[in-house]
Amino acid sequence: MKRPNFTERGFTLVEMIFVLAIILTLVAIFLPLATSKLTDAKTVKTQADQDALSAALTSFFVDLGIWPASHGDTATNQTLKYLLVGDPTTTSATQIGSTNPTVTGANWDTGTAVDTISSAAVPSTTAQDPNNAFNHLAVNNPNADAAEASTTDYKSSGKKKWKGPYVAKLGADPYGNNYIINIGAITGTGVSMATGERGWILSAGPNGILNTAATDTALSSDDIGYIYCTTCQ
Repeated sequence: MKRPNFTERGFTLVEMIFVLAIILTLVAIFLPLATSKLTDAKTVKTQADQDALSAALTSFFVDLGIWPASHGDTATNQTLKYLLVGDPTTTSATQIGSTNPTVTGANWDTGTAVDTISSAAVPSTTAQDPNNAFNHLAVNNPNADAAEASTTDYKSSGKKKWKGPYVAKLGADPYGNNYIINIGAITGTGVSMATGERGWILSAGPNGILNTAATDTALSSDDIGYIYCTTCQ
């Protein structure tokens, strides 16, 4: 039988405090780095999504010779102001999130009742929803009536026709809000547009507040995005 070694002992309180201090120091050093990397990853994801939307718009124009502009209620109503990209977990006919960013930038809240990004008036996801980018870029159904190739949809035959889908399923931005495309400024036909609006593709960024005005030429606060073009038809 092994005889006890009375020289063995556990950690002293001082030693435990010393080890704990080392652990806390390492946490203090590496936690901000990990947080920074996570923030960077969300920014990169946001920018990649916006580039995909930009490419989809370009392909759409090449095929049809026009930009997504149909308001969906009549074949001649081309006054769409916004396209919103939201939650891909909803049904295919209503692929738009219910969360728009808080709006502080100027000129974003104008438009008709179904054509606004005001947080107080999120576009309907069950009725006609011309704002839904899914119905323009993923399916040819701008009036969201669950019936493609109707008289209010984009042309599906002839030399210039809808050949999508132009974009895979994109969700809300990494911060939980809809992406916003100021399509009215791109087409030059958006309803209730202010003079000098730009064709922004935007995320409200980490704070969820859209600080950039529709007429701005540069981003404000932590918004993420860029001007695709201005009246580029």
